[in-house]
Amino acid sequence: MRLTCLLLVVGFWILPWSFPISAQEHSKNDRKAILNEVQSAAKKALDAMRNKDVGFLSALADRAGVYIGTDAPKISASRFARELLEKRGIYCVILDSSCLKDNGDKSKTMYSLREILVQQPVTIDIARVEGSPGVATAVVKKERSPNEALFTLVFRDVEGNWKLQQIEYE
Repeated sequence: MRLTCLLLVVGFWILPWSFPISAQEHSKNDRKAILNEVQSAAKKALDAMRNKDVGFLSALADRAGVYIGTDAPKISASRFARELLEKRGIYCVILDSSCLKDNGDKSKTMYSLREILVQQPVTIDIARVEGSPGVATAVVKKERSPNEALFTLVFRDVEGNWKLQQIEYE
């Protein structure tokens, strides 16, 4: 009888450690891992913008297409890549303000996202999009004015890889 009681006490003492991480803890670890993956993708995207790496940016584009701006229609991934390679359209918006000025109103001061990015140190705030489990945002902000967003990169999980779905800017 004593041996049975002792085994029960030891069993109940060991029981909590014998089960895997609780569902809540597992979910919390998954969310953290996902946010880290998106953070990494965002940092690589910003490095590609700083370095004018059109190959990486093209590969990062969602195959379903990319939205540039807030009200613009989606463009295909092939058009996105083509304009980057041909140094027109999307290339100007993202990487080279000199061709923006050539295409637009000369009286307006227009900057490419790359120029905005290299003018100051930035921070990145990563968040999941509520109601869309496979979508996350990377809000790029001024380091000295963290309430001032410069632009936002929206990523979508495509077969385990975070792909660029949208670049929102004003």
